[in-house]
Amino acid sequence: MNLPQFAALVVIAAASTLPLKAQAQDAAAGEALFGSRCTACHTAEEGGISGSGPNLFGVSGAVASNRGIEFNYSDALIDSGVIWDEGNLDAWLESPDDFVPGNKMPFPGLAAAGERADIIAFLMTLK
Repeated sequence: MNLPQFAALVVIAAASTLPLKAQAQDAAAGEALFGSRCTACHTAEEGGISGSGPNLFGVSGAVASNRGIEFNYSDALIDSGVIWDEGNLDAWLESPDDFVPGNKMPFPGLAAAGERADIIAFLMTLK
């Protein structure tokens, strides 16, 4: 491996460890991903009803399971005390079962950090 190839690998490795806020986020792409990945269970309109998952309007900055909407949250989520900021949403979307063991969300997680960042950017606009 030559020096330019090594330098490129170092840059790629460093970028993968950047905090979520430092990664590119695209709310429009996130809205499209939300539409294809999340709407089977969730709605995102102000005053929208919950489906098999809660309505996610206003999730940014809210305490998990305590957002003033009716939904049958798991005891694990109720007891978690999680506040939905970008970092916690990223950890949740990556692996709900690892982030809050015992939760009821039947979603294995989203491995692609860029897709998570885009969905989170969209969720942050729902205020």
